[in-house]
Amino acid sequence: DVDYEGYYVQLASDINLSGINWEPIGTISGTYAFNGIFDGNGHTIKNLTIGTKSSPREVSGDTAKAGLFSTLGSSATVKNLALTNVSIYIKGGSTVIYGGGIAGTTSGGSGTYSGVKIDHVSVSGNISLKNSRGNIWAGGYTGMLFKGYIINSASNVNITASEYADTSVGALEPDEDGDEPEYWVEAGGITGLNFWGLVANSYSTGNIYADYYDENTDNHSEEKTYIAVGGISGLDYGAAVVNSYVTGNITAAHATKYAAIIEGLMEASSAYEAHITGCYYNSQMTLTNGEEVVGLGPDVIGIIPDSYKDMPINISSNSSFKTSKASSLTSKLNAAVKSVPDEFLLSRYSVEDTALSAWTYDSSLSLPVISKNTAKITVKNSSVTYSSSAIKKKAKSFKIGASVTGNASLSYAVSSYPKGAGKYISVSKTGKVTVKKNAPSGIYKIKVKSAATFGYKSASKTITIKIK
Repeated sequence: DVDYEGYYVQLASDINLSGINWEPIGTISGTYAFNGIFDGNGHTIKNLTIGTKSSPREVSGDTAKAGLFSTLGSSATVKNLALTNVSIYIKGGSTVIYGGGIAGTTSGGSGTYSGVKIDHVSVSGNISLKNSRGNIWAGGYTGMLFKGYIINSASNVNITASEYADTSVGALEPDEDGDEPEYWVEAGGITGLNFWGLVANSYSTGNIYADYYDENTDNHSEEKTYIAVGGISGLDYGAAVVNSYVTGNITAAHATKYAAIIEGLMEASSAYEAHITGCYYNSQMTLTNGEEVVGLGPDVIGIIPDSYKDMPINISSNSSFKTSKASSLTSKLNAAVKSVPDEFLLSRYSVEDTALSAWTYDSSLSLPVISKNTAKITVKNSSVTYSSSAIKKKAKSFKIGASVTGNASLSYAVSSYPKGAGKYISVSKTGKVTVKKNAPSGIYKIKVKSAATFGYKSASKTITIKIK
């Protein structure tokens, strides 16, 4: 099996997958997991498509795992990447479906909380998963996050996860305790199920819709409507959500006990504590549970089952915000970055508090966003001098030799020259400067500019050529 463990994969340019029906890396059936480092290097993968709204990808077998990757292994890292216009439409019968923009699911390591690392990644688009019997886990990043973490990331993904079953038809094998199986639909803006994982310094702005309907009238009750839906994740089991916010609308099409603003359902164990701390939600978003539009009160989770109420679950310092005052939310998020509300949460996932990026207010969105670092351009030749006598004899040329953090695309242009001397200097697309024979004395300048990417602002640097 190929799992790329120990390999470092780095994008050198943007990728447009338009017109391609994408097969997840590792195959949709999850043949193998990716265990290497995938560094987007500030670049964008556009138009990742699996199925369409009118013709969804039909899956069969026990499981289907859909995303850029099918499964991210416990040693995997995905960073510095933007996925835009993701379009995933999956339809299955009794197949268990995991779906997310980055990966269907992830694997945990041998350490208590060790696992996948997702850092400085953004995802936008639409994900729709449907089946008739079998669990569905749907999230903007992963269907399930099992251990590991997602930090400094932004999800603008509209999620639809729906299951229409009839458990009165066909044999239902009881589990080892003699109980009938339960088919769950779990959906969230970041991950459908957060199982011992960490989400920190991130946000979700997409709308989340989940539905489960059983034709068997014996199961028509909130207790047996197995929908868990929330702005960050549907189910949080022994997991942590820190310094993050949500703004999208949350909908459970049929009434359930497990629909809420941040987490629909929250569970823990004596070995794995659960935390939601320092999180925020837009006071103008709506939470719909069945036919009722629920008020956005202080409850950021749907329910803690009775069997878990004595377990270590911490829900603290969470509140609403108004978009008209989102600039003040930026300050609150940054204050938490400087003094993490619960350092233990980060230290147990081997994340240094310095790894959390600052926030900045984006006036075009009226929301806080993860700050971009200013790219740094380095050159081999920033200043070149020629004698006028040498230029009278023959033309001169040199390569600027520029590189930039994030490996963004670079452009070159002549920015200034002595009066009337523009025709004597030129620069190629690859940064080769040519000074023509008989160029007048004076100062000539070339501007090198990098394109903005996810994680990096545009930068520029001036190259000076002197003829004297």
